[in-house]
Amino acid sequence: MSEHGLAPALLALGILIATSPQPGGSTVIIDGVHEYRVSDPLFECVRVVLSHRGEPHSPAYIQGISGAAFRIAGPCPCAPTCSAAMDTHELVELLGYEAERMPLNEEGMDPEKEVHTLVERVKDEIHAGRPAIVWHAFTNAEWDVVCGFDEDEGRFIGVGTYRGHDGYAREDQTRTAKCLGICPALGAIFVGNKVGRFDAPAAELAALREAVRHATTPEDRLPDDASGDDLKWRFRNGLGAYDWWIQSFRKDPERVPGMGDRYCLSVYRSTHRAAADFLRKIAPRHGRAEPHLKQAADAFDAEADALDECFDVLCPDRQLPDTPDAERNARAAELLARARESYAAAIDSIEHALLLLDADSAGAPSGKVLQGVPPLRFEDCDLTLVGAMKVLLNYVGEDVSKEYLLGVSGGAFKLLWHPDWCPSSGDLGLLGEEPIRRMCRAVGREYESIGCDGEAVEADVLCRKLVETIDRGVPLLAGGVVGPETCILTGYEDNGNVALGHSYFHDGSQGYFRKAEWWQASGPGDEAGEFGHGCWGAVVVGDRAEQSDPRQVLRDALAWAVELARVPHRGAYVSGPAAYDEWAAALKRDDFPPDDLEVLSFRCLVNTNVVLDVAFEARKAAAVFLRDMTQNDPPGRQHLLAAANAYEREAAILGEAVNLAPYSWHPPERRRQMADAASRSSLADLVLQAKAEDVQAVEHLARALEALDAA
Repeated sequence: MSEHGLAPALLALGILIATSPQPGGSTVIIDGVHEYRVSDPLFECVRVVLSHRGEPHSPAYIQGISGAAFRIAGPCPCAPTCSAAMDTHELVELLGYEAERMPLNEEGMDPEKEVHTLVERVKDEIHAGRPAIVWHAFTNAEWDVVCGFDEDEGRFIGVGTYRGHDGYAREDQTRTAKCLGICPALGAIFVGNKVGRFDAPAAELAALREAVRHATTPEDRLPDDASGDDLKWRFRNGLGAYDWWIQSFRKDPERVPGMGDRYCLSVYRSTHRAAADFLRKIAPRHGRAEPHLKQAADAFDAEADALDECFDVLCPDRQLPDTPDAERNARAAELLARARESYAAAIDSIEHALLLLDADSAGAPSGKVLQGVPPLRFEDCDLTLVGAMKVLLNYVGEDVSKEYLLGVSGGAFKLLWHPDWCPSSGDLGLLGEEPIRRMCRAVGREYESIGCDGEAVEADVLCRKLVETIDRGVPLLAGGVVGPETCILTGYEDNGNVALGHSYFHDGSQGYFRKAEWWQASGPGDEAGEFGHGCWGAVVVGDRAEQSDPRQVLRDALAWAVELARVPHRGAYVSGPAAYDEWAAALKRDDFPPDDLEVLSFRCLVNTNVVLDVAFEARKAAAVFLRDMTQNDPPGRQHLLAAANAYEREAAILGEAVNLAPYSWHPPERRRQMADAASRSSLADLVLQAKAEDVQAVEHLARALEALDAA
């Protein structure tokens, strides 16, 4: 019988003999649970649990498909848990299993009280023969596996990355709620039934694509002559994390290694060793890419060797030194540089492998795919046009921030409200081509807009522009295609008749979407989903042009911001201070039927997901943008700073509203709170308080504009 054929039988047997009460009846332990074999805080727990269910996945394979095998970040004590390609429960679901989360850190929760419910649920799982994944159960701020409990002593029993190797670890069963001094109380994850099929080829390709994207994020790189502010620590990913790490030891002989160094080395030397095994396992089934994947595996082995040696240098006997040592630091810098070189070589080999795989799948030479374009995510930017433009500009080498693009486009300063509760109210595209023109002019780029002002565009024109743009090595911005808003097209097949790319409405962690006849709608939403949308316009970002003078950029941004605030209507939408009034009035009306969850959910969507979230992000960005623009001491500087202060106060008020308002994805009982007139009245009051700060801010913007014009 094959290994896969044995799995169901083993699972059935396991359920029968899994739990073994100890003498006295107070202790219950699930026998045969694996110890951790990779020092990984997020995903090895899933392998341990599913191995007990009969799943054959190796530690290296789990590290590979989760993306952990290719991550490096920080460096700091939280980096291995703060930089991940997916969440732990998402890996469970990717493998085809139900994943139920029981967090202790949701709004209004008291972890010390809620933990007792969690403890009883974990015990139920143990009685059923199912190990549970529990945060901070035995280790510090990591996901551990609980496979037993001692009722008399009130302890959980199980394993973690550095606990349970010499017999099961035992800790207070409420320990998971006592981590607030170092991290959120994430609670537990319960792995349920197998309900879906694991698509291994898709998962493997997605992991390889994310490895390249993560390693090459341009905003995290250090210049070759890094010094001063460049060397100030900030959280970095991929090669940028290595760059800072190397320089921190090379340029500071007095630096004493800390917890961030020890923890990152402990994790990454283990997970990157797993990368080599993962790549060797999958290489034979990837055709022409096989030799490149094996080269990458060799490079990851070399990297792990260098990290092992560096760990021994910085942490002899696993202990951190407490005194400076210039010779030790120089050696650490040398070893980290060697590790970085191997890591870069591994990523290059993976990128070459992907080029071959994409060429094979696209039927080259009729297609081309740009590798490493980051996915689009609402958590990165709620205004989709700005978020997509930032990804594109960063990809082609422009070092621009979200706040800068929000400031120059007007997104930081606008507020629109539709009297019929239209969810388009948050869309910057309602302002037509103007935000695009302003962003490109501010960064010094030519551009071409196709159909963004409503004119009809022929399919052959869109196909030709896609092919021309991708062949230049530049992604194409497109409206619609997958989802209703701006997406980024990163490749084409069949001479442009098929588009690949990222959308806010497609899971970018699974790689690029692929859509044939991408310019047209492909069916009603209830049948085709987000792929049912057609393309309503495109933006080609061209070559570098003369960049506007910073003072002119500021002047244009202020004039546009004042106009956005002082024009009361834009088509069917209310704008500026009048929009705040209409928004507040809409919240105070009585058309919120308490028994109609569909209506309440839609109101939550428009109020919170769209208008409130966008305004909150926008006003925070406005404050950052204005402060950044004062660095060259322009005329009217005091008014710019005063406006920034007002926008910060407005953002704080909107933040209160965000905490109060239910989202459309909240549980039904939370969404039904939208029917409560008192809660909506409180929201309306906050909206009007925000308006008062916004009016003050715009007054200062107008005065700053006058000072600039008078200079």
